[in-house]
Amino acid sequence: MNKILDAYLRQLEDITFNEIWLDETFAKKFNQLSEENAFKNPLPGVHTVAEITSHLIEWRVSVLSILMGGNRTISIESPNNWKTSAQLQPAGWKALEQQFYASQQQLIDFLKTKDDQYLAQESSDGENNNAYYVEGQIHHDLYHLGQIGLVIKMLQQ
Repeated sequence: MNKILDAYLRQLEDITFNEIWLDETFAKKFNQLSEENAFKNPLPGVHTVAEITSHLIEWRVSVLSILMGGNRTISIESPNNWKTSAQLQPAGWKALEQQFYASQQQLIDFLKTKDDQYLAQESSDGENNNAYYVEGQIHHDLYHLGQIGLVIKMLQQ
């Protein structure tokens, strides 16, 4: 049995698409957005939904790289950590949203091929075990899901 891995997989799927206790998901939030609002800055110094979504994608790609035995692909100082709306807007919101869902599905599909023992193994960075990165990804997603909710609320004012 893979009790731990199954719990992580359920959480990754739930916060993206399913009904959960906190009654918010990425799909629910994204469905509230227009193309214009995805790139709109509600207040100076606050990230747009598009910027947050891009940030989530970049970190998910990096976590997946580590889990697959590769290297970290981003750091806090990386220029791709927080792309601006001006950089993201030419591709459009729908393309960014699709990238988000695709990156989430890639992570889920990869983890479905693993087991609880894999989670306990040292990660490719030699600093942590694989569970650290999966848990971190879930925490990171939840933090930014809340942030997206606040940005959307501010845009509705």
